[in-house]
Amino acid sequence: MADVVLLWWRDDDGDLVDALVDALTNLGERGTVVLLTPKAGRDGHTEPSEIAEAAPAAGLHVTSSVSASKDWGATILVAPRGGRK
Repeated sequence: MADVVLLWWRDDDGDLVDALVDALTNLGERGTVVLLTPKAGRDGHTEPSEIAEAAPAAGLHVTSSVSASKDWGATILVAPRGGRK
């Protein structure tokens, strides 16, 4: 099982909930998903509200967001303390 899944995502890539659920397939129980998305104003930007809605639907919780580079941001997602269902 993996400790971390690194997932690049653009707004037009499909359904974010499905992608997050797929990312959980080989993720350990206490693993982390690092979701990389283009920053605001860049092609494929995903609104933070969309990520905030998709995370719990996939059994995850948003913990923080950081700048990954000039063009990309990263959102850190983890399973809630009670574990994924």
